[in-house]
Amino acid sequence: MPFTALLFIVGCSMGIGKAAVFKHIPEYFPNDVGAVGGLVGTLGALGGFLLPPLFVYVREWTGLPQSTFIVLFILTFAATLWMHIAILKMLNHASPQLKKHIDHRDPQLNGV
Repeated sequence: MPFTALLFIVGCSMGIGKAAVFKHIPEYFPNDVGAVGGLVGTLGALGGFLLPPLFVYVREWTGLPQSTFIVLFILTFAATLWMHIAILKMLNHASPQLKKHIDHRDPQLNGV
């Protein structure tokens, strides 16, 4: 019974995370929801297909059992950097007058 309860909690948590991904698609891509949703699904499937052999290859190459986490860190860092650049481009395109304020904010004193 404890395993079943833990499995249920983990499954619900994973579902919340996956729902969050698909919640943001209509906000950022309102005209291409189907295409972007399909792309997200495709990339997820490719990750599930390509990452396990990559983990094995990197583990054999480095000899470190922790190499899987190194690969995941590199992929996460690259995805975060790519997302940051993409969002900055979208913001600059939508509001060019805000370009100088996006990453450089003047300090405010006492909330003024």
